[in-house]
Amino acid sequence: MKKQGRVNFFVIISLFFCIFQTYAELQHQEIQDVIINNVVVQRGLGDCERCYEAIKPLLNQYKRPITVLDLGAGHGYFSFRIAGDYDSTCVMVESNDRELKWADQLLELCRLNSKLQNVILLNKKMTLEEIEKLADCEHFDVILAFDYIDYKSQQRQMFLDAILRLGDNIFIQTTSLEAQSEKHQRLSFQESLAGNGGRLILQTSSVCDTEVEESLFWFQRKKDRLNCKCFIYKDNDKKSFCIKSTYTQKILIKDGCSSRITWKKGINLVTFLMLNGVYPTKEKMKQEIAKLTRQKLTDFLPKNLIVQGNNIELIDQNDKCRREANLSKSLKFINDAIDKTSQSEVEKLLKQEGSKHKRKYTHSWIFRMFGL
Repeated sequence: MKKQGRVNFFVIISLFFCIFQTYAELQHQEIQDVIINNVVVQRGLGDCERCYEAIKPLLNQYKRPITVLDLGAGHGYFSFRIAGDYDSTCVMVESNDRELKWADQLLELCRLNSKLQNVILLNKKMTLEEIEKLADCEHFDVILAFDYIDYKSQQRQMFLDAILRLGDNIFIQTTSLEAQSEKHQRLSFQESLAGNGGRLILQTSSVCDTEVEESLFWFQRKKDRLNCKCFIYKDNDKKSFCIKSTYTQKILIKDGCSSRITWKKGINLVTFLMLNGVYPTKEKMKQEIAKLTRQKLTDFLPKNLIVQGNNIELIDQNDKCRREANLSKSLKFINDAIDKTSQSEVEKLLKQEGSKHKRKYTHSWIFRMFGL
């Protein structure tokens, strides 16, 4: 019976991907393999397995939870592999355009990878400014930018600089299928990657198409500071946060505070909302956040919620100088933010926090009087 069940499962998946593949081939030629619950159901043009093996030695060094950012995730092959193999949260960034519905396809693949509870999808074509903001407020252990930077763009160096500020270990792959007249631009970009400290760790021709060349560079950085806590903070709101990150431990130290806070994998809910997070779904997130109200909370706001996939974690709830939060009002505020459909609406609502929803500090002398 178990064997028959497995056969039926693979038949269903195969039928689905016959439709999926036909749809995809009508729109573009995909580089990545398609993987569902650790099974490759469609081969792409690139040698994904060999590329994954090239980055695994770095991943294997981590003995703690990690956060991975996958820019231009395609069909999510690398994120789905990492999410299945490591204690991680994998944040995939992909977008739709008029013809190629990459983000829609990846959203469906997130649903089909039902065994994974630790993946996030942002449906966003990120601007240079948004990448720079992301670097100010988030810290990623591993960043994948495979065929993400347009080597023909005049802004390529600025995009590269911004991506290198995102975290500790950055992998940038250039995949080319261009006219001979454009080859010098790609070679110039590869020279730029090497000149910025990139180490070439893999160079191959595609196993399916010898005209496709793949070069993988690894950058090792030591990002030790966040410029601000929240994606929507402006320059004059910035407060610095020190990060101590090794392969075995990651802690956060606030300026003016002696406490060392263990870092939680994932991204801030405000980041998720501002960059059009579509997976996990709104309904799932509301369910998980509602569970948090079973305990006493002091600063129950979007900026203190960390999205780890289908799990939501709290931060900054141990401040004795804050009153206990009105959970029903705070929960409504959070749900209203999740329900907004545009970045501008989310930002407008979140900025109301200071005047309407932020918990006021109690007088410190009361705590000193009672020795709290």
